[in-house]
Amino acid sequence: MLSWLKPKSKLEKLQLEYRKLMKSFHTYSQSDRAKADEFYSKAEAIAQEIEKLNQAGSTSN
Repeated sequence: MLSWLKPKSKLEKLQLEYRKLMKSFHTYSQSDRAKADEFYSKAEAIAQEIEKLNQAGSTSN
């Protein structure tokens, strides 16, 4: 009902951060390649964390 008031899980926060970084990567990829690479490497680190959380969640069920 009031899902916007519900606190976000760690996984949801990481997914949101990943989306923001990938959007920034795409924006800068056309103008500043070094900055784009920086955003991409941060996004990849977050993607690995997301994968670890997904694996941990699937093994505990």
